[in-house]
Amino acid sequence: MPFAREYCDMIEEMKSSCSGQPELPQVLPPGVVTFSWLKEADTTIWRAADLPNVFNYLRRSKRLQIPQDWQHLVPMAMDA
Repeated sequence: MPFAREYCDMIEEMKSSCSGQPELPQVLPPGVVTFSWLKEADTTIWRAADLPNVFNYLRRSKRLQIPQDWQHLVPMAMDA
């Protein structure tokens, strides 16, 4: 609780000063490129973030509209 309280007390200062935020590169790659790099990372990262359940939930949505250039990155289903 003390850590959480301290964090809450600092949040506005952190947001206004960008304290602790790494410097951004001059050119940011498109989101599709960044996401594809993440997909190539260790699959335990995906499991730890529970992304298989997220993908499965999203794919069951009847109104899901994934942009064409992102469709190959979002699997139809993943084993949880």
